Amino acid sequence: AGLYLNNGKPVYQNESSLLDTQFAKCEEMRPLYNAVSEKILKAFPDTQLIPKKTYLSFTATREFAAINIKPKEIRLGIDLGEMPFTETLQKSKLSGPMPRISHMIILTDINQFDKNVNEYLQLSYNRSHKK
Repeated sequence: AGLYLNNGKPVYQNESSLLDTQFAKCEEMRPLYNAVSEKILKAFPDTQLIPKKTYLSFTATREFAAINIKPKEIRLGIDLGEMPFTETLQKSKLSGPMPRISHMIILTDINQFDKNVNEYLQLSYNRSHKK
């Protein structure tokens, strides 16, 4: 698996095993997950990726995105408050994250991570930074 870095610091074994546990039944989703998390961390440099028991948390001051790994998809959860749900932007069914994570986008291919997804992430990030 290798060492994962979090803000340039090594992630300790228990976090690394929490991450590995997410892929127990769906190892084939790891490349997509790696690509998605890389895009999020690149777009929001102050973000920490924190592996939790049932999900992966993207936190910058507060959690603004979360991921559930499923055998055939990645569920990217975001905080968009009252924004209406659409075919792409569904009601969150993620297990684990804060109730603020209101919406989710289902990703099965990195090409689905388009400028719309980036805009939704930016909105969620901005919401989590409101005073």
